[in-house]
Parts: sequence; structure tokens; C-alpha cells
Amino acid sequence: MVFLGYDPKAKDHVAHWLDRFGAAGPRVVATGSRDGDRVILVYPYAEGAFRNIFTCYPASGTWTLLIEAQQSNQHWETLAGYALVRSVRNRR
Repeated sequence: MVFLGYDPKAKDHVAHWLDRFGAAGPRVVATGSRDGDRVILVYPYAEGAFRNIFTCYPASGTWTLLIEAQQSNQHWETLAGYALVRSVRNRR
């Protein structure tokens, strides 16, 4: 799960992943900004930065998530890409 929020005082976005990749990861919180329909977040891990780019497609109500890792030459390498859609639950 990823928790996203906006800090109006700092005028930036923050993100915090809670996943199953170990306890050390949750200690790192990302900061970033909105650029049009995208929110770009950078996680400053000691081993190298990671970047999440969330892109909204308002016409379809969907999002994509691109996860990248910064290489030693400062270029970003794609690790994963996801299409995010709203889940629909059955109502009784």
C-alpha cells in the first residue's frame, strides 16, 4: 500500500510505502511535486534514489504508476509499470 498526501505548508507531496520488502524501506519517505496530471515522488534511499511517477488520465478515470531507480550515472532505469483502476465491489 502507498499512502499519498499533500503538505500545504511545504507545498509538496509526500508518500510512504508499506509493503513486504522489509522493515528498512518504510523508514524512507518520498517528497515530490505535481506536474499537470502527474505526481512525481523521489525516495532518497542510501543505496540510490527511487522515483514513482503517478499519471492521471481524467477521461477514463485511470492512473498509471511508473517505478524507476536512479543509476550511478544519474539516469533513471524503469523497474516496473502498472495500470491502476478503481475496484468495483458488489453491493448487496
